[in-house]
Amino acid sequence: MTEQELEKLFKDNNVLNASDKLLNEALIILSNRTSVDNHWIVRALVINTIKSQRHIDKIERRNEIYTKIIILLTIISIITSIISILIAICFR
Repeated sequence: MTEQELEKLFKDNNVLNASDKLLNEALIILSNRTSVDNHWIVRALVINTIKSQRHIDKIERRNEIYTKIIILLTIISIITSIISILIAICFR
């Protein structure tokens, strides 16, 4: 990725839809600049924020799956406990 492509990425507002690979390349370009001004720092912050939010979204999706699994296992545990109690009562 060149600086011109990076400029186009921000001008066309495609930065939100850019792939992680493209965002990493943009960060490499920004970090290799010899002169750093607010314009470039803000862009680096925007890219890092996007990447962080994507990472948080992945973690939240994973947590939702784990929560559903825990609920399912809890229901199964309650059902097996009820069945065990009923069997114990029936064979007294």
